Amino acid sequence: MSLSPRTRLLALSTSMLLLAGCGKAMDAIAAKACLEEDMSPKDDIEMCTRAIGATTDNVDLATMYLVRAQAHNELDQLDEAVADLDKAIQLDAELPEAWVERGDVRIQQEKYDLAAADFAGAIELDPEYGDAHFGQAVVFELTDRYDLARAPIERAIELFEDDLYARSEARGERCWIRAVLGVELEDAIADCDAALRADDEAYNVMDSRGLVNFRLGRHRDAIADYDRALAGDPENADGHYVRGLARRALGEAAQAEADIAKALQLDAEVAQRIAGYGVGVADVAAAVSTTAGEATP
Repeated sequence: MSLSPRTRLLALSTSMLLLAGCGKAMDAIAAKACLEEDMSPKDDIEMCTRAIGATTDNVDLATMYLVRAQAHNELDQLDEAVADLDKAIQLDAELPEAWVERGDVRIQQEKYDLAAADFAGAIELDPEYGDAHFGQAVVFELTDRYDLARAPIERAIELFEDDLYARSEARGERCWIRAVLGVELEDAIADCDAALRADDEAYNVMDSRGLVNFRLGRHRDAIADYDRALAGDPENADGHYVRGLARRALGEAAQAEADIAKALQLDAEVAQRIAGYGVGVADVAAAVSTTAGEATP
């Protein structure tokens, strides 16, 4: 793997300084690289580790631990990331980025109560920190409290006004919340469309729009959405299941049962989960009467 010009220069400077015995100068380069440079996760860990060992300023140290934690997170070294974030917060408890990063890692560890506490801590430090509100909404979703997710996702979207990508991602999340709750469905479609304009390969957003279209009785559109979503994530049991319901509503029995069987093979609890969204046999029975005139391509 070839190195970037900046990384090659840094490596060359490091080698020269080591040969010259300039340890303090090397520490200064490492500190600058850790705090200011955009490097690979492995380079971040190497430079920040060197800098941490030679730095005494608590504010700088906290940031170095944060940067190293972010690198560990990118490499799926979650325990190491939490250890660094604990240290960063111990050194500088008023660093909201560290609280949010630890919340993100704890979501991956499925420690949702701890993640919620981290996002709440970040919001207390900075009420206008959009990432903290976004994280709070995600925790509510992952713990099946979608009604509580609505307020923080709205706040995140408001705060992301000047960040097009983050705002689009948050709108994709709001689309899913609305889809699950079965509310404001036309607005949910607009949210999903906005998210897909920012990232046309966001398969999770295609999945969300599929559920919205199913709820709206637009079963052809729902199937098309799930076709795209499942092309990107063929192991998505929910997608197979609701696509099967849409096909069943259109009278495409063989394809419907194949989809539903695949969904149950992937996740035996998928029917119960989807029913928890208020989607199931009753929806299909009602849909059959309203979609009888839909043409089969």
